[in-house]
Amino acid sequence: MNRYKITNTETGEVVEKEAEYLGHAIEETSWDPALCSCEILSGPVPAKKKRGRQKKAVAPAEDTVEKTKPEENSPLPPDVVEKARETARTDQTDAEATAQFEKKLEQEIEQIDIHSLKGDATEAEKNAYGNKQRIEAMAIEAEVMFLKMGQLLYNARIAGEWSILHYESYREYVEDLRLPMTNSYSWATRLSAIYEYLVKKMGLDEKLLAEIGVSKLTRLLPLARKGELTVEVIEAARILSDLDLRAELGQEVGSRGDEPDLIVCPHCGEVFNSKTATRSK
Repeated sequence: MNRYKITNTETGEVVEKEAEYLGHAIEETSWDPALCSCEILSGPVPAKKKRGRQKKAVAPAEDTVEKTKPEENSPLPPDVVEKARETARTDQTDAEATAQFEKKLEQEIEQIDIHSLKGDATEAEKNAYGNKQRIEAMAIEAEVMFLKMGQLLYNARIAGEWSILHYESYREYVEDLRLPMTNSYSWATRLSAIYEYLVKKMGLDEKLLAEIGVSKLTRLLPLARKGELTVEVIEAARILSDLDLRAELGQEVGSRGDEPDLIVCPHCGEVFNSKTATRSK
């Protein structure tokens, strides 16, 4: 008889069984063989030899010998063994994928803030880093506020609120808002289009959009308007700088003075450069 230590890999339960074959020991546990991990604790104990003259065993008559089929070395079905091996290979693959993901995540975290405090920081360093974090938090809050402003501007245009307030045009309404930036109408149409295409139509999370920022979101509007904005491009916009994103999208990268003044048409959603556009006749 052999003694086996059998572990249920699903529940963690461990038992010891004595049987002539491993398959018989597993059957006594009533567990799924694919979930069993086995270890041989001891093999059969050889019989002690008796001193003195041994008698020769007399072979029984041929017709009294019970003819039995020799049992296989491994009583486990081949499909069960293959299933267990496949499970082990899958677990190994998942473990490697998890390790790669964690490594990539650590790299991304390091890229987010390479100026974070390390070791024993001085009071001046702690104060400076605290101010840096507060500025970054306020910047995110400002982007969230811009997105909400875009929703209000979109509603004002769609509902015709500018006419209700007796403005001659939507542009006159926007310019009278005295927005705190140059080219206020251009900026307002960008905010309105970001809400219309990225929030209302695509249902993107506003926190993600705030993290990307209005400037880079404007670069995505042409793709969003054509229904070609993918998850990969959105992730690139989140990670890359505005300059690198423009290069990635194949948009012209020139000096700051040559940067186009992009305006989104409030009627068709077309994005065009107000510096080079001509009025149609």
